[in-house]
Amino acid sequence: MPGLRLDPTEPLWLNRARFSDRVAARLRHGRGLLAGDAAHAWAPVGGHGMNVGILGAHNLAWKLAAVHRGQAGEGLLDTYCHEQRRMAVRYVREMRFNFMELPLPRWATGRSRPRCPAPSPGAASSAGSTCA
Repeated sequence: MPGLRLDPTEPLWLNRARFSDRVAARLRHGRGLLAGDAAHAWAPVGGHGMNVGILGAHNLAWKLAAVHRGQAGEGLLDTYCHEQRRMAVRYVREMRFNFMELPLPRWATGRSRPRCPAPSPGAASSAGSTCA
């Protein structure tokens, strides 16, 4: 909206989000294979779970096709389990250091709050700028 100006206000309520994360101990048991959210789940931030699930499905699909066509032995499916589990554990570890797990900024706890300087007349749009 042209001419709309949004000013920072005092937050009414602050809370920290906590999410659980899970990675299956085994992704294969005999003919049963786990993929996507059945194999791993964590905080829905940044689409990492979706990306890891899609990568895993692609990895598993070509391996299943190769085994089905007789181009590879069933041991190839075990490589999916090791590769996918290692990737999922890595992402879970990285997510634990995500912004959700960091302490709230000082201004959010009421100790001191940064002030955004008012834009100078004729200044370029401040889109993309941040207050630090």
